[in-house]
Parts: sequence; C-alpha cells; structure tokens
Amino acid sequence: MFIKKISFPNWLSIYRILVAPLLILLILEGEKVFFAYLLLISFITDILDGYLARQLNLTSNLGS
Repeated sequence: MFIKKISFPNWLSIYRILVAPLLILLILEGEKVFFAYLLLISFITDILDGYLARQLNLTSNLGS
C-alpha cells in the first residue's frame, strides 16, 4: 500500500483546520486569553506555512 508523504507546510495547514472548532468553543466559553494565544499560534503557522511552501517550491490542493 502506498502512502503519500505529507509535507510540513501541509501539516501546518491541517493543524489550523483542526484548531478552528476549538477556537470557536473557546470564544463561546469566554476563554479569551487562551483563545488569543491559540489564534496567535495559528497566525504564525499560517505565515510559516506560506514561507516554507514558497521556499521549498511545494504546491498542493490543500495549500491552494
């Protein structure tokens, strides 16, 4: 069975997809500080994802 290797920029994108429901839950529960930290980490991973994808010349349907 062939398993395609997932690039690091795609792992960062997957992380943000998985964290989105948690962010919604945190803001609804009033956990503003934890929400802000998690949002900041997501913002940084978005920048890092784009930078790495351009530097490594990686393209994917997920990143498009």
